Amino acid sequence: MITELRRRVGRGGVAMLATLALTLPAAGAATAAPSGATTSSESAALADVAAPAAESAWSVRTVERCDGNRIRHKAIKAGSHTIGWVNVFSEGGKKKCARVAHAGASWGKYRYTVIKVWNPNYGGVTDGSTVRYKSQAVRATGLRCVNVRGKIFWNGATRTSTLKNVCTG
Repeated sequence: MITELRRRVGRGGVAMLATLALTLPAAGAATAAPSGATTSSESAALADVAAPAAESAWSVRTVERCDGNRIRHKAIKAGSHTIGWVNVFSEGGKKKCARVAHAGASWGKYRYTVIKVWNPNYGGVTDGSTVRYKSQAVRATGLRCVNVRGKIFWNGATRTSTLKNVCTG
């Protein structure tokens, strides 16, 4: 069901629908109550519904490019050869951005390339496509620490490199 939803509205649409689903019940409950008259149980219910919206100060999404300073750089290897790099950039504060860059023998070759940025407590985003030089960028905002995994499908095998607990801010 989630896959079908992603196919119809895209990754950003799924995130937007999830945010809407969290905020709409709180708005509906507030308008359903008589003006100025809420019981303590209604207030508690409203607080429970609104609580996830307070955590929405974080986000992980795909973007066109990464800005800022590169803070981590790890090779993706095929045997002893480097075929790509997983790069993580700090964009100031609690903003990090990651992407995979092809290198060596994979430079300029169309290969399926994946970048994944996640935090175990909040979830994350995976983006994959067939590219020649670098993957789509994934930006995490409002999270102090993230994990990053880059993959390149090369010569019939998946080549992977993972960076854990990349922290700033």
